[in-house]
Amino acid sequence: MLRAFGILTISLAVGAACNNGTDSVSSYEEEVLSLRLKKDAMFFDPDRTILRPKEQTKFTGLRYFPVDSTFRFQARFERLEDPPTVLIAKQTSGPVPYSHVGYVHISHWGQTHRLSVFQNLEMEEGTAWIPFHDATSGTETYGGGRYLDIDLPKGDTAIVDFNLAYNPYCVYNAYDFNCAIPPAENRLPFAVSAGEKMALLLE
Repeated sequence: MLRAFGILTISLAVGAACNNGTDSVSSYEEEVLSLRLKKDAMFFDPDRTILRPKEQTKFTGLRYFPVDSTFRFQARFERLEDPPTVLIAKQTSGPVPYSHVGYVHISHWGQTHRLSVFQNLEMEEGTAWIPFHDATSGTETYGGGRYLDIDLPKGDTAIVDFNLAYNPYCVYNAYDFNCAIPPAENRLPFAVSAGEKMALLLE
């Protein structure tokens, strides 16, 4: 019963989003909650989980901030015409090469912030990756930073949705996964109160 708690919690949230009959709940929020439910189901599934057996017994569901559309940005995308190869540090091994494909520029509280966008050979075509720190790192969220995947735009506007920010897998299984460390240039000075929160397994 305890192991089903996380799935039940998100299921109720999705149900409430679908059935409360108010204009305050959007189809966007329902979509994000549904994605969270699917990820929880994967963590609970013994055939698909990344958790080791000991952690599986403790796991009660992933933790998230409430869905907040103000953290979904239409960002200016600055594409680098000749993307350089850069090295990104890993926690327990040498650095790994990534292609630095460009920057996204997001406006928050009247200020513009720039984040580097990367790709590696393992990513699906058209997908890129933003590792970042913010003012919640080490308190409400994992101290090593979080990740965010984006669709590479054909034009100069990219959707940067921090409600989809997630912890690196080493947060849940440090034995089998080695986290990349967000570069200093991707440190945001404000709190990104959106996306995945600190894992209970670390507390």
